[in-house]
Amino acid sequence: MGAGALPSTGATCTPHWMTTPAWPTPKTCPTRPPRPAQPSSPAPPTCPDSTPRTSPAERHPRRPPPLVAAADQNATSSLSAASIVSVSALVFTVASFWWINARQGRLESWEPHSFAAIVHSSMVRLRFPLVLHNTGAKPIVVQDFRLSFPDEPASHLPLLWTSSPSRLQPGPDEESELPAGFVVAGREAQQRFIEFEAPFSGLIPEARDYKVRIQVRVGHRKGWRTLLTFTLRTTNIIHPDQ
Repeated sequence: MGAGALPSTGATCTPHWMTTPAWPTPKTCPTRPPRPAQPSSPAPPTCPDSTPRTSPAERHPRRPPPLVAAADQNATSSLSAASIVSVSALVFTVASFWWINARQGRLESWEPHSFAAIVHSSMVRLRFPLVLHNTGAKPIVVQDFRLSFPDEPASHLPLLWTSSPSRLQPGPDEESELPAGFVVAGREAQQRFIEFEAPFSGLIPEARDYKVRIQVRVGHRKGWRTLLTFTLRTTNIIHPDQ
């Protein structure tokens, strides 16, 4: 038997070779074919003399959100309200200072409840207790008084301020001062006895009611100003001995 020779038998057989792989082959997943590349869009032709194109964002800028706009409006309203409050406080301060310290008032008086009188054919003398009140902050300088009967045509001359007695009831021991200007301080009131007299005034009061007007001259005004108008009841004039 030579090497490599098989013994001959009655039947013939085909040689079968058994092969065993040294390492198992791993399974592979099928791969997708690559996508064809999309052709890029050609760039638009540019002209050398044309202006550059703007983007949509530049042509249409974004508007601020409504919340921001509302916040700005509230800030403006707050600023306006603060300005109004500040101006109002300043006006109130200036007005208060003027009202308390610099306001010029007026001189006012009221109807007297009593009076004294001397009446005869050649002279009429009337004495009244007057309460003078200054309604303002600045003082008022009183310069002069006079009395008239506006409804009596026979009264040609007004009765002038002749003295300032110390009391209403006339008497031998009273003290009397000549007419002199005086000051009524701001927001104060004072009582003064003012005596009016006119020789040959053309009017001799009778026992009836008369309308009397007292006028005053003050330092901060020109001319005569009506201070008081009231009814004088001369029926109450009696003789001192009665």
